[in-house]
Amino acid sequence: MLTKLKEDLIKGMKERNQIKVNFLRNGIAVLNQESIAKKKDLTEAEEIQVLAGYIKKLKTSIADFERGGRKDIVDQYNQEIQLLSTYLPAAYTKEEIRTAVKNKIQQLTGADIKAMGRVIGELRKEMTAKMLDGQLLSEIVKSELTK
Repeated sequence: MLTKLKEDLIKGMKERNQIKVNFLRNGIAVLNQESIAKKKDLTEAEEIQVLAGYIKKLKTSIADFERGGRKDIVDQYNQEIQLLSTYLPAAYTKEEIRTAVKNKIQQLTGADIKAMGRVIGELRKEMTAKMLDGQLLSEIVKSELTK
């Protein structure tokens, strides 16, 4: 992924697309910082995890800037999220998560709200093919177990 980001950075520089260049530099910097911190090159899975974490931080910051009335920064962060999200694998849809949750609850007969952590833990291990939104998973598990 880092290679792809660097290639796209060069393309953006040639196109003189300063916004894209800035966003890609941010993404590359985050990956490089993590690589330096771990003192080794990141695997593809680690790169995805780091970039997803960075996007999550941006989303959190957006809420703060909206409360502060900084629409200019909110727009900038939304653009950055949109661009960097294209480098991540596709995410599970709400319906896919709901189906997996229902199946897991049926497997764990007698599952109630106390089994929420167990259901989430097992689903996190199984659902690795795509990006998984932990907050959405938690909400769906909770709603299914309280039915």
